[in-house]
Amino acid sequence: MKRRGIIEYCGGVDAPPSAAWAFQTNEVFTTTGDPMSAATLAELTGEGMEIDPDGYLGNGNTPGVLAFEAAQPISVYDSLELLVNVGDVTVFRCRLPMQISSVRAMYRWRNIRAVCGDNGGEGDSFGEPWNNPDDECDGRHFVFVHGYNVNPAAAREWADAMFKRLWLSGSRSMFTAVDWRGDSSQFSTLMHGDVSPDYYANVMHAFNSAPSLVNAVNALPGMNKVMLAHSLGNMLVSSAAVDYGLQYSRYCMLNAAVPMEAYDETSFSSNMVDSAWSNVPVPYRASDWSSLFTTNDFRASLSWCGRFAGIQNAVNFYSETEDVLTNPTPHGLGGAWSKQELFKGTTVWHGLNAIPFLGLDVACEAGWGINTYYAANPMYYIPVAGLHSSVSNLTREAVIEHPLFTPFRAEGDVMHSTNIFSIADTDYCAHLRAKFLADAIPATSFSVGANPVSTNVVSGNINYEQCKSGAWPIGEGRWRHSDIKNVAYFFNWILFNRIIDNYGGDKHEIQQQNGN
Repeated sequence: MKRRGIIEYCGGVDAPPSAAWAFQTNEVFTTTGDPMSAATLAELTGEGMEIDPDGYLGNGNTPGVLAFEAAQPISVYDSLELLVNVGDVTVFRCRLPMQISSVRAMYRWRNIRAVCGDNGGEGDSFGEPWNNPDDECDGRHFVFVHGYNVNPAAAREWADAMFKRLWLSGSRSMFTAVDWRGDSSQFSTLMHGDVSPDYYANVMHAFNSAPSLVNAVNALPGMNKVMLAHSLGNMLVSSAAVDYGLQYSRYCMLNAAVPMEAYDETSFSSNMVDSAWSNVPVPYRASDWSSLFTTNDFRASLSWCGRFAGIQNAVNFYSETEDVLTNPTPHGLGGAWSKQELFKGTTVWHGLNAIPFLGLDVACEAGWGINTYYAANPMYYIPVAGLHSSVSNLTREAVIEHPLFTPFRAEGDVMHSTNIFSIADTDYCAHLRAKFLADAIPATSFSVGANPVSTNVVSGNINYEQCKSGAWPIGEGRWRHSDIKNVAYFFNWILFNRIIDNYGGDKHEIQQQNGN
């Protein structure tokens, strides 16, 4: 074989030509009997490479497939040439013309970071991809939204991986990746890589980016649009759908970092309630303080309960073995997601505000913090034991003016007034609600990404059998939060097949395919 450019030989695949596309899954083996995940790559030099017949014949001398991988783009037309020699005589010659581009020439890119004050990241690539023209696609359009702690470079890595894996699973749809500001406060560490400690600010960015996402999606071609979102990206897509009328045919929630109660109002767990508050009437907690107000009062909207109720055509791909979204137990705080909910309003988390170089800009307000107005009064609060049941004797007016939790700092005067608080400016209303939900109003339910949701959302567990069987390469068979990208397609391809198969089906079909 001869060629110019850089191409690597992956080896012979023990599969018939009709199944050549399946070589990326862990059900396909090389002609040596090894899984393709263990194949050794060999650079194809300009002098060509001699391949012994045993290298391409399958078991039992059945026809096999020769697999090659492009290591970098080839900007001009070139070719691979196969020569079959018997001795010094060439008895067969086959030439394969080709031009190889970066995968980024096959999908669209939209950057909406600027709406949240970040002018960084790559510029838009919103036109028709030259190496995957729209008229060669099937008319459908996948739109992917990444999650939290993803900087512009990482956003591109996520987009590349998601497009390629959908393609390998048989998708011939258009694809657009959306980059948003979910990495506020990020800095690099030696042990943990890039970290963004100000999670609450990034929740605000997710809400505040929703109108821009709607505009971006509306401008895309195709009538059948499928939303794909990972982790905190689901806060952005869900807000866009419920608050701003985002139009789509299917919405796939991937390890969603959103409380279950946002979709199912009946979801609740006592493990998500700080033990110091166990004797407190539910409406006196920050999580349910909204119930003290009438619907024409802004404060009535400050609840996670039912925040995204009624969302349409959503499929929740969750993992029961999550690490980031692990459910807390009576004796443990669970994963990082539940910790940030249980730390709201307390100095455990907001004490970080005192470290100037971190640049955190959220207030220590509401949540599970104890208002100093009551903390010094043993009638209401006993250190370690928590709030006393006598707080139930307080009136509605008293817990509005002097809430049991840490008072709101933003708009504090009107937030703690017994008069109706209304906001005429809809943009400011949305911004203030986003801020309070992000840093002040704690969720009292587990995360969607680690649990099935029973109302309005179809759920399917993605911790599949090949994950439990010992074949999973990391984490002892536990599908973790970002394994959809971090684990090779050889192992997680079933999820992408489910996405391809399910996005056009109805609810009953999806339930059947997910085994529910």
